[in-house]
Amino acid sequence: VPQVYGFCPHPRGIVMERVHGHTNLATCPDPAERRAVLEHYMELLARMHALDTAPFIAAGLRPPADPQRIALGDFAHWERGYRKAKRRPEPLIEFVIGWVHRNVPRERTQVSFLAGDSGQFLFDKGRVTTMLDFEVAYLGDPAADLGGLRSRTLSEPLGDIAAALEHYARVRGEPIDIAAVDYHTVRFGICTPM
Repeated sequence: VPQVYGFCPHPRGIVMERVHGHTNLATCPDPAERRAVLEHYMELLARMHALDTAPFIAAGLRPPADPQRIALGDFAHWERGYRKAKRRPEPLIEFVIGWVHRNVPRERTQVSFLAGDSGQFLFDKGRVTTMLDFEVAYLGDPAADLGGLRSRTLSEPLGDIAAALEHYARVRGEPIDIAAVDYHTVRFGICTPM
């Protein structure tokens, strides 16, 4: 990720390292390069998910205490903001919020450092040059970042997400729980409408 050189509390802002590369993988004209970049991103994501969480806890991130909190991740934050700002009936959003709470995958126990808003990076010459936008990073289920990719690709097409998930599984050396990724696709997808 880019080096942070300084933080200004008022007005809030940061000065970060300038990193070369391009945004939006869909702008790359070469299909082979797009595939290579997406595979490299999945390798980096797999490595990030394998990191020891102790340094992140020491830095102030709170580990989830049980499988429900592992699955819900940062959902309570988004739901609180929605409830505070809600001014009219929103039946579809309410239905999905209820679904998210009713369908928590309770067997998920792995906790990893997550981007929280995955799929944001710069790339050049078939490689990711930097991963971006960790302002909503948290500790939770790694399937959450995988589900988030499905939403990201709607606005910034990433390519073949199914093949990317298969590559991630090969790198991790373990199968992906697709039902958990499906759950997180819905959980992440409703956060913006909320």
